[in-house]
Amino acid sequence: MNRLCRIVAINVVLLFPMRSLGVVVGNYTAAEDDPQNYGYSIAWNQIYRVNASAGGGTGVPVGLYWLLTAAHVADDNTPPQVQVGLTTYTAANVFYHPQADLALLQFSSPVFSSGYYPLYTGGFPNSAPYLLGVLVGYGYNGTVSSTYYTPSTGGHNVKRWGTNYIDGIADNVVIGSTTNNVITMAFDSGDSAYEAGLATYDSGGPVLVNDGGTWKVAGINVAVTKLRDTTPSGSFDHIVAVRIPAYAAWINNTIPEPQTTALLALSALVASLGRFKRRGPPRVRKVVKGQSPTYPAVYLARRTRRHYYRSSF
Repeated sequence: MNRLCRIVAINVVLLFPMRSLGVVVGNYTAAEDDPQNYGYSIAWNQIYRVNASAGGGTGVPVGLYWLLTAAHVADDNTPPQVQVGLTTYTAANVFYHPQADLALLQFSSPVFSSGYYPLYTGGFPNSAPYLLGVLVGYGYNGTVSSTYYTPSTGGHNVKRWGTNYIDGIADNVVIGSTTNNVITMAFDSGDSAYEAGLATYDSGGPVLVNDGGTWKVAGINVAVTKLRDTTPSGSFDHIVAVRIPAYAAWINNTIPEPQTTALLALSALVASLGRFKRRGPPRVRKVVKGQSPTYPAVYLARRTRRHYYRSSF
């Protein structure tokens, strides 16, 4: 199995209507069960659906009042919503990162009082053993082959999880109208215990890593890609997620402590002034850094007014 240690450029071009992606695995019995039953002590009930009425995606709480997701999931609804149990909550404010595909949803009550995830701020090994990530999402299922997977159009609205090794990083990756520092994960069936890819409706879902016994958010899933010549059309072999250590300062500076009504009012003003506009066809440009080759990427999110991105080869 030949893995990439570093990826430094992704060239993105418009292809066809955009969709968000969900977890594709080989063992759906495990994927739809609590991962704690398989040795992964993540808080399974603390990952949520976002904007379900608009197709939506996934989000992960990072504070009592705060949910982290992809920007292209958050702006599917105005204002965005999150489903917690049988209750749907509407965000009081939304904060978009000025460049990256990240959004913070702020709620007026402690919606996530059952618990939330801390941010991972460590590094990523550039050689084996790589850091293992657990991916979670509500999207379509699919089929897997040895070095790629093929999403289907079934199994929507079921929360699933899977694993994959974080074996690549990239900076200044342009996907649509956003520029991102990312982590990447190659799909190789059997490489991790529950090797996973992504399929429709999983954008905004977390990549969780075990940092000294504590599960933390290391990435937010935003794209997939086909890097291998042997991967057929319509199938994928790599996952792309926004790299959270690169944006931890923005997240921490956006979340006020203590959270008060006055801060909610202030955040509403900031959000209205600072929202990164994402309307119409994305600006597409090539980003090249160093001598590494250019790779393709595909957006994960479903937006009825927007587009599906994939690079040229």
